[in-house]
Amino acid sequence: MKCLSIQQPWAWAILAKGKNVENRTRPPIKSCYRGPLLIHASLSRPRRNDALLKKTYGIQSPNTLPAGCVVGVVDVVDSMSLGDLFYERPAFLYWAEGPWCLLLQNPRALAEPIPWKGRLGSFDVPLTIEELEFAT
Repeated sequence: MKCLSIQQPWAWAILAKGKNVENRTRPPIKSCYRGPLLIHASLSRPRRNDALLKKTYGIQSPNTLPAGCVVGVVDVVDSMSLGDLFYERPAFLYWAEGPWCLLLQNPRALAEPIPWKGRLGSFDVPLTIEELEFAT
């Protein structure tokens, strides 16, 4: 399966807070890819303001969230620039910052994170959707 490493707290926000856009500086994955995508919580932590994250998004401290593991699956439904998103998919604008946006739906958290080494960009993980156990 395709997999994408995402820093916490954003990996958690995708699975638990309805973050339906993953923002990238260049076109993510292959712009034509649609389908299931594993979400990997990276080990690296962004510089952030925890109080602002909590107030703005209700996001807990990233230090308490799993890292260095696959934490869930989403479905990629589209990939486009922020400018195109504004006109074509305005329902996705809340989380959009661009310049490139990966549009996500149907987030499913795993019952238990799977330790895995992440990489920059998208990468393949030898797992199938049938092998995964999802949280209830």
